[in-house]
Parts: sequence; C-alpha cells; structure tokens
Amino acid sequence: MSLCCILISVISTILLLTTGTIAGAQGQWVDDLYLVWVPLGPPWRMAFIDEKNHIQKMIPPITQSSNLPVPYELFHSHVFARGMYSGIWHTDALYIGMVEEEDETQQINEDGKRIRSLNFAKWQNDEWNYLGQYRGTDRSEFAFIPCSNDRYIIIHEEKDMTDNRFDASPFTRASFRRKELSFDSPIDHGQDDLQKYISNPNVYKLAYYSLRIVTNEHVTLVHPNTGLYWVFSLEKASLVKAGNIFKRITPEMVLKGGFQSAILCAGPEKEGTVLISALDEIFFTKTDYDLNKYWDDYHKERTEFMNNPPTFTDEEYEERYKLFKETLELREKEQIGINPFIVWYRIYPENGRVEKLSAPPEGGTLHREYGKYNKWRPMPDGSVRIGYFDFEIAEAFRKEQEKPAQGEDSIENKKEVEQTTDKPPKADNTDIKKTDTEIK
Repeated sequence: MSLCCILISVISTILLLTTGTIAGAQGQWVDDLYLVWVPLGPPWRMAFIDEKNHIQKMIPPITQSSNLPVPYELFHSHVFARGMYSGIWHTDALYIGMVEEEDETQQINEDGKRIRSLNFAKWQNDEWNYLGQYRGTDRSEFAFIPCSNDRYIIIHEEKDMTDNRFDASPFTRASFRRKELSFDSPIDHGQDDLQKYISNPNVYKLAYYSLRIVTNEHVTLVHPNTGLYWVFSLEKASLVKAGNIFKRITPEMVLKGGFQSAILCAGPEKEGTVLISALDEIFFTKTDYDLNKYWDDYHKERTEFMNNPPTFTDEEYEERYKLFKETLELREKEQIGINPFIVWYRIYPENGRVEKLSAPPEGGTLHREYGKYNKWRPMPDGSVRIGYFDFEIAEAFRKEQEKPAQGEDSIENKKEVEQTTDKPPKADNTDIKKTDTEIK
C-alpha cells in the first residue's frame, strides 16, 4: 500500500473523530450487553459487546441469509452504513431496512417515474426474516422505528409522504399489510414554536437527522445542532413529550440550522434514561465567535485537502498532510479555547423531563481537551468511559476473525475484513460524584 493510501486512511479516521456528532441510531442496551455497529464493512453488521468492549455475540450480515424473498443485494447499500433505516432492537428482535439500488430493471409507472422499493427485515431467533417493503416514486427518505403490536414510527426527511395537508407532521404511524408498508396516521409534531413552519422542509430534517436513542420502551430523538428533542413511547407508538434542551436557542436559530455539533454526544443509560453532553450554550449563542463559520472553514479545508491532484508523490502528499493536520489542530484548539466547557443533561423518557447535571457522571469531565474527542460510551454501573471506542470494537472483531475455526471460541460467520487504522490514545477519566439539578 502506498503512503498516500495510508495517509488517506489516517485522515479519514481523524475526520471521523473531529467532525462532530453523527446522526442516526446510537448504541443500545439489551439486558447486560451493549448493541453497537461494527465499524467495518461492507457487509455491515452489529454486535453485542460487554463493558470491556469485547464482542460477546455477532449478528450475521443479512447478505448471508437465504430466508429472503428478494435478492440480498437489495439490502446492501451505503444507506445501511449511516443507519438511516435500521439498527434498532425491540422486544426480542433487531429491525433493519434497506434502500434498493437504482438500476434499469426498476419498474416505471404511468407517469414515467421509477418505482423505488425499500425492503425491511428483522433478525430473530438467530435468523433473518423478511417483513415487507415500501414501494413508491417519492425520492424522499424516511427512518423506520419498530414499536409494539407490529406498529412502526416513520420519520420523514423532507415532507409528509402521506400528503396529509391538515395534520402534516414529520412523524407517522405505520404497519405492514400483506408485506406492504402502509402509512396509517400522523403523530403530533410536538414543537409548538415550529408548528407554523411545518411546511418548511428544514423542520422535517430536524427530526430525521437527529440522534436516535432507544431505552426500554422509549425512543428519544435529539438534534445535534439545535438541542430539540422528542420522546416517543414504543408501546403506544405515540409522542410523550417534545422540547429543547437548550433555553437560549430561538425558533429563528433553529430554522437556520442551529449551531454545528452543539451536542457532543448522547447515549442510553442502563437504567433507562438518556445521557447527553453538550457545549455551553452561553458561549455559542452569545459570543462573537461564529461556531458555524468555524465548521464551514474546517470542511472547506478538508475538501481542498482530500481533493488533491493524483500526481502528488508520496513525499509531497506527506508534507501536505502534515500541514493539514497542524491547521486542523490549531483550529480545534482555538474553538475549544473559546468554548471550553461541557454541560451534561439527562432525559427521563417516561415523562420527557430534562435535568441539567450540576456535575458530570463518574468518568466524565466538565472541560474539553484537544485530542480527547469528547466522545464516550455508557457503562453498566452508570458511569461513562471517555474515548472513541469504535476502534477497540473494530480491533476486537478483527482478532476474532483471525482465530482458528476449531480449538477456540469464535464468532459465527467468519470473514476476512479490512485492516483498521491505529487506535487513538485513550482519554483519562475524571471521577466526580454526580448531582442533578432540574431545568425549570
């Protein structure tokens, strides 16, 4: 492998760690284990890990299943990597959905539009089972959340795909009827301050591009740039409460997209609550420093670097990478210096109540530091472990694949996988006793 290829791999890792919170499904507690994406693929897969990030059980990729009435290729897409449709465990099954790749074999309706199929399946009793599909010409995307009694919550990306003009909402109850996904009834949007803007596509994207945290019988959506949140009951497929974690963000700020990466990280606690770490809103709403401009400049520099001429020699590329890394470090340190504090929140899904913690959870911190990534995972005892643990999971999976098929415990469905980049240094944990202060 050339030096250029190695550096591109390293750069991709750095970008992943520094470009903020990633929307989509987060980790999820299932009994005493934590269900996460394995950051290797394709094929994409999920695994149950313990508190040491050791893989205890691997869910085989759907590409290895023969129990599907449609070609498995229809479940293989980059959308799966983003987790837009999938990766949620409910009751005793894992639910996923896949967009069909566009090709010339797709059907055309009477208006000359291609008919797109979205296919859905669940992993239950150690096998994949087909649920059904959605067929339509609308190119909008939607997220898919399983609920009790064979119902689902749909989160529309840009518009209400049911064409409901009177009760338009980003959220819809759905069910499968004869293997076809049916949009049944709208669910209240809940954000009263934004109701008059409900026809604005940006209002829909706020929900669609939110983090999705599943805890027991609830799913909580948290938008990473605005602090908006929604709590839904999975038992009733209905809204429990909606609001905003931040108190200084106005509807006008929300409609403009908020502040990039205002939410640093969010995840489920084993007891059923949702833990959130965020930037201090006093700084990013009142300071003269423009957080969005910082990220815009950063992405511009990243794009300029990644789109380098292919004629670069390894030496030229290495020098260019060195300058880029130094610029990135200076920019992040500058941003941290202006907004150096971390604020912790907790949401109680049963009633949607939000608390602001007066101290971080055990293992957490109140101060941001360069190179610590401000990421964490929840631990079984209620503490958090600071760091980007995806590297450890990828490395654990790779080691399992290298074990002999006989003579050692191994994870099913062994396949050779790509090598990962080196793991970043772990962050030191700071033990601080937590106390809670409710937000009035």
